[in-house]
Amino acid sequence: MKRTKGTKRMKRMKRRKKRKRVQKIKEKKGKGKRVNKGKKEEKEKKEKKEEKEESETGDAKKTQKVVKIYSQDGNLLSDDCPFIQAAITHQLKAPKMDDIRASGELGMDLFGDTYSLSYTFQEEETKVESPVVLCLPWRKQEGHKLDSQLDMINHLSQGNTLVPSLLLLWTLNVINENIQCFGSHIALPSSVFQHSKASGSMAKQVSDLIVLCSGGRAVPDWCQFLSSHCPFLFPLQLRKSFFRIKSVPMTRILSQHQQTPERQTAVTKYRIDRDQILASAHKIFEMDLNGSLHIEFKDEPGIGSGPTREFFTLFSEEIQVASLDLWLASESKPTVKVGEKEFVFHEEGLFPKPVATWSADYKRINQICSHFRLLGKFIAKALIDDQLANISLSLPFIKILLGNTLDMRDLCKLRPCTGAIILELASTWREHVANNADPQKFLFRGASVENMELTFCTSDGSLKEGGEEIDLTVNNLEDYLDATLEFFFGAGIEKQVAAFKEGFEAFLPLERLTLFSPEELTQVICGEDEKPWNKEDLKSNFALEHPVPSARIIDFLFSVLEELSSDQQKLFLRFLTSCSKLPIGGFASMHPRCTVSAKHSALPDLECPIANTCFYKLYLPEYSSKEKLKEKLMEAMNGTDFKFDRS
Repeated sequence: MKRTKGTKRMKRMKRRKKRKRVQKIKEKKGKGKRVNKGKKEEKEKKEKKEEKEESETGDAKKTQKVVKIYSQDGNLLSDDCPFIQAAITHQLKAPKMDDIRASGELGMDLFGDTYSLSYTFQEEETKVESPVVLCLPWRKQEGHKLDSQLDMINHLSQGNTLVPSLLLLWTLNVINENIQCFGSHIALPSSVFQHSKASGSMAKQVSDLIVLCSGGRAVPDWCQFLSSHCPFLFPLQLRKSFFRIKSVPMTRILSQHQQTPERQTAVTKYRIDRDQILASAHKIFEMDLNGSLHIEFKDEPGIGSGPTREFFTLFSEEIQVASLDLWLASESKPTVKVGEKEFVFHEEGLFPKPVATWSADYKRINQICSHFRLLGKFIAKALIDDQLANISLSLPFIKILLGNTLDMRDLCKLRPCTGAIILELASTWREHVANNADPQKFLFRGASVENMELTFCTSDGSLKEGGEEIDLTVNNLEDYLDATLEFFFGAGIEKQVAAFKEGFEAFLPLERLTLFSPEELTQVICGEDEKPWNKEDLKSNFALEHPVPSARIIDFLFSVLEELSSDQQKLFLRFLTSCSKLPIGGFASMHPRCTVSAKHSALPDLECPIANTCFYKLYLPEYSSKEKLKEKLMEAMNGTDFKFDRS
């Protein structure tokens, strides 16, 4: 019996062990199946998400959802109107604001009331804007920039009692800027439209330390709004300071505000060859230039800001070489020879030369675009580093960068002969069409269009593919007018403009340039316009440093400078500062201040003056006469072998 019981127990133990083994095996198989199921479910979820995202992005490429916000009165607010502005608008419309305005105290309780927000979604198609906006005088224009700005100001004027007056000032300023369109009238000076109180308030904001530390983000909304949409209210120098706060790195702004030297970690130094400026510039601007740029020349021990300004001046000259074939030359005097090089010349400034993309070599087009991309980086870096680009850009080119419209007046500036004929032809054709006359009986200067013997080709290139073989007739007259503007301001320069904007936006957004008008932006980039120098102004803007020259030599110097011509003034500025242009404000705005010191010499009449370009210092020997001073100064100014020394 004992044996049978033992055997039964052993069998039971074996059965239990088998059951446990089977359960473990089943559990393992079940876990594996669950894991596989989980992975499959995750893959399916990912695939569904990717399909949804692709469908959403595909729809987003076609349409965009725009939020339309309505006020409590049911009025539609502007697209870019934030909710806080809607709340302020509601408070301004409240009856209690009449009492607040009467008492002169603004005590709106924005966060004490409850606001109801109503909104809708609206789908709008995305539109691709062309880089150049053309204004065709013989066709009806749609979407003009003036109309869009008026609509924008009307939207923002809801509930604001000040905006109607701003709208009136804005309209008057636009009329004043385009006064030539209304007849032979003289435009008012820009200072007439400036607001002294608003300028004083903005000057306080610009000099505030919190605003400087925030990189311009702590500027009140009214400063941003007025400077963007009504910049004429503020002086140019103030807007330039506001532009630098928004564009220049914070460390550099603080060092300039505290008048302390910039940290060495924020300075980028390069040593380049004076004879290979463009090649060196291509390599330099391919880098990420976060700090200020400092340049040194090979085989020259000079360091500091002087060689850096010399680099900006030399680059400005090299980009204007006629052999590069980048710019539209003048009809009467296409080039100017200086030394062994020929430079492009145009009375109105530089404008990109149109290129017929259908006939030009792609390698040449790519090379031209690379130069314009480099020029865009150069201009942006010059604005950040507060350097002047010694390059005269034309107003039509500046208008393109600012997004302004171009019309026949701009073509008349660049091509006076061609533009005058095209403008007269367009106006005559417009009058003929307005009178509902027979197009086949159209006459220009008493003759038919066919007798003019014109083709779709100009001295600057073909207006369209095969234009040399297309004769101008009444039937294709409008196509000829459109093709002319499209060639000079459209497809002919589209790639060059796009490359310039691409290079510029690598350092700065183009939107920040809207603080300036086209005429002002040329001064910000290229420096102040040429003006005759006054002896009294020179005395007030030049300082004397030890060892102080005699009063006789100082009087000789200012008398000689007052008599200099415009070309001689450029040579003197190049000799003293390494740049042939003055910044906005002239000598008074130069930092550091220009100084004059005496140079001791045993034979002063045999030595030339010496200039320290880093600190704008001029060292003068004790010359025997005014004529001798002028002779030696002109000899130093006309020297061709400029080298930088440490002295």
